[in-house]
Amino acid sequence: MKKIMICSLVIASNSLFVNCKDDDSKDKDNVIEQNDTDLVGEWETDCNTNPDSLLFKDSSTERVYNFNLVRDFDKTEKIFATDNCQEPLISYQLTGSYAALTNLEDNEDLKKINLTIAEATVTVHSEDAVKLLNKGKVCGIEDWKVDEDFGITGRECVGNYEINDGDVFYDVYDINDGTLFFSNKINFLLAPELGLDERPDNVDEDTPFHTE
Repeated sequence: MKKIMICSLVIASNSLFVNCKDDDSKDKDNVIEQNDTDLVGEWETDCNTNPDSLLFKDSSTERVYNFNLVRDFDKTEKIFATDNCQEPLISYQLTGSYAALTNLEDNEDLKKINLTIAEATVTVHSEDAVKLLNKGKVCGIEDWKVDEDFGITGRECVGNYEINDGDVFYDVYDINDGTLFFSNKINFLLAPELGLDERPDNVDEDTPFHTE
């Protein structure tokens, strides 16, 4: 049976709220979407060491999020061979849409956000990384090439890491004095601490994102 969506608009300072629920009122979060203008823009981390990577031990990363007003997002994560973000190995990009929601019930300092994945892509930047990925048949691919984009949506990668079109990551974020914090939930090749449909109750305060 086709569901009827009932929506109302509420305008508040710096935010546009869209309150939507279906006719049987069974949606997961009783979703109130916000166009959080504080979130819109490009956010980038400093160089961070990456000791828990499932494939590239003792590497480092830089991560960039872009959020726009029409609720699209992309995330790029670049992994480097050294601990100071030199010698790039691979780049990992997620694209999709986002819904900024209300405050987390158990911690009102944090806001909920749902990230819906459209596509996941990996680009390899070094011959050494190509050899490693081809030897391990990472993501089921045996012909990795330098600086060529490979779609990995729907492919099982290292540590049963798999992202499918339409997957929703339930996450949290905090913006404090112009600095953005997320959890570690969707970082590439890190073993997830939570299942896909579980929402964290804290952010990674060691990995701040900054914007200009």
